[in-house]
Amino acid sequence: MINYNNYQYDDNGNMKEIKTLSVPLSKPSAPPTLIAQRNLFWNEEDQLQAMIDFNNSAYYFYNYTGERTWKVVGPKITQTMSGTTIKYNKFNQSTYYLFPQVSVTNTNYTKHIFAGEERICSKIGNGRSNFNPEPITPTQAEISAKRSNQINLMKKVFPNLCIPYYPHLLCVLENNANILNSNLLKSSMKKITTLSTVYEDNQYFYVSDHLGSSAWITNKAGNAIQHMQYLPFGEIFVNQKVSGSTYDSEFKFLGKELDSETGYTKTDNRYYWANAGIFLSVDPLCDERPWITPFNYAQNNPIGRKDPTGLLDDWYKSESGQLLWSSASTKSISFNGETFSNIATGNCLPDEYQSNAGVNLIISGHQTNGTENADWDRHASQIYNGNSDKSNVLAIASNSDDFVQAFVVATENFGQVNNAAVRSHAGDYGLGLGSGNYFENFLTSEMSSFAGRINNTISFADNAQVFFMGCNTDFLSRVFTTQTGVTSIGSVGLTGPQNPRGSFLSTYRFNKYSWNNGLVEKNLGNVINIRF
Repeated sequence: MINYNNYQYDDNGNMKEIKTLSVPLSKPSAPPTLIAQRNLFWNEEDQLQAMIDFNNSAYYFYNYTGERTWKVVGPKITQTMSGTTIKYNKFNQSTYYLFPQVSVTNTNYTKHIFAGEERICSKIGNGRSNFNPEPITPTQAEISAKRSNQINLMKKVFPNLCIPYYPHLLCVLENNANILNSNLLKSSMKKITTLSTVYEDNQYFYVSDHLGSSAWITNKAGNAIQHMQYLPFGEIFVNQKVSGSTYDSEFKFLGKELDSETGYTKTDNRYYWANAGIFLSVDPLCDERPWITPFNYAQNNPIGRKDPTGLLDDWYKSESGQLLWSSASTKSISFNGETFSNIATGNCLPDEYQSNAGVNLIISGHQTNGTENADWDRHASQIYNGNSDKSNVLAIASNSDDFVQAFVVATENFGQVNNAAVRSHAGDYGLGLGSGNYFENFLTSEMSSFAGRINNTISFADNAQVFFMGCNTDFLSRVFTTQTGVTSIGSVGLTGPQNPRGSFLSTYRFNKYSWNNGLVEKNLGNVINIRF
């Protein structure tokens, strides 16, 4: 038999139907036999609203920002009574996404712990501390109005939706209806409003690969209980579980949730189908990249790139010609009083921008939203002293993945990194690379991987130096050099501005790490005037 898929799309480019057909190998001209079918339904915002196939059905709710708030799932039931066969959907599973840190199902709740944007731990429980305040219970009228609105939305896809308050089969027979279990919300709320204190003994920790995908899952004792590997476009290649364990993390490729009912990965803005290597809907920013299909994943380069947002990325250029790299995935970025427009080429620059002479990389380790970061951005920008030629490239890194990736993309497009300057800061203004405990954990784990990637994807000039500027980055530079072997210099104490709106100091004190001589104090003068 030869099996093949037939796809249909709506006028907005959303995949709406997948049919799997089969024909005999010996007679390929024979009429095909339908062996599977899936229908996808989309709302006016081009968000996946519902799914129906031969085995399952699902309905998804979103808030006004586009975040998924509720998922209702259930099996397709076929039942024969007195010679009459009836088929209906029975929605008996649900997940409430209260906010990124907490999700609740009708069997348990999960607390998600993040380090920046990276999920590092999931704690599963079924009760809460009695020291927490009681939740404010909505009125019956509010509950009825909310439920009525939700049912009306679901009825657009699943007509005759029935909430059984008596044996569900009677609901089906009387109304020829689909079923939404009446106790989904009630049973879920009990998981987070139980007065008894129940210790969250089921704790699972994530060890990610270079793309942020879950590679190893350990329990609270540090024992590996699950191991996963992926094919280039994210299809699961290996999923090993320790004997006796039933835990299967739903956060897999890119660290995003894999919906078991569909096999689709929920990214920040779209649904990704790893088995086919495409998104199900059009990139909202596809007009910025007209030469490639709007359904593509990572510009068909999944080894060195990732696309957790479902939007385009990553290179930007100002009117003065200055290049900036960021994973912000937007049409433009405002930085140091200039507007940088997305030139829609991802991690690979056009040939006219590339060179083999190497590049000086200036990384602003600060988020650029908000006026409180303007001085920090200005400082990082002025390091190159207004020189906008190919020898200097700016980068914005608001998390550890971007910090490492900035070195990778600089190497890919310019041959090597001649020198680098990293503007970091302790506290809440960005990476916080100067914060001792955080960076100790970050570097000893991330930089060991970083050092390994230097041999494969990152190239430094023989005499390259990396300057870390910010609060107490002398510790940062020591660990960086120890892990990578690349000479680095870090500031000691507070280096101006001492607060985001402060003025710059005229001189800076740096510690230079040396393998033979330990710490050697070095005064580099006014860091704004550094020329590589």
